[in-house]
Amino acid sequence: LCTTFYGFFIFAKILFRRRDDSTPFIVGVLVLVATVFIDILGVNDIIPLYNISSIGLFFFIFFQSITLSMRYSRAFVSLESMSDKLAQSNEEKDRFLADSKESERKYRELIENMDDVFFIINREGRLMYLSPAVKRIFDYNPDGLLNALSTDFMLPEDIDEVARVFRKVGDGKSHQVR
Repeated sequence: LCTTFYGFFIFAKILFRRRDDSTPFIVGVLVLVATVFIDILGVNDIIPLYNISSIGLFFFIFFQSITLSMRYSRAFVSLESMSDKLAQSNEEKDRFLADSKESERKYRELIENMDDVFFIINREGRLMYLSPAVKRIFDYNPDGLLNALSTDFMLPEDIDEVARVFRKVGDGKSHQVR
């Protein structure tokens, strides 16, 4: 009896909070409980009708299947929505990559066609990239100079100043060289 009252309390709470799929679930449970109660009254000769709990069980299972189909339907709609968002995100990523490649191509073209020497040095001071202008200006093959120490191309009196500037830049500080 206590369990029954507790169950009704939980059902009332579910209905009050209007949880998804609560109505078919509670209708199925109430039909099952009503038919079992009628069978109990019939077996005790209080009413002439009994043995209908199997019908109540059928309705309980039927309403449970409705509840499950509603949940699967919502899950499928949610899955479709997430799939569409993922496809849209992939399209944005592809556009970004294409724009990035185009930007890189333009940047590389600019660097390779400028009349000034452009170079990239790693933290150890080694040359990682030299623009083709090195060939035009100094008649050096840029590929042959890769991985060489940048200090090999500096005046000895400038090495300390350049090292100080590189440390500042390496620490994320901006510095202008004159």
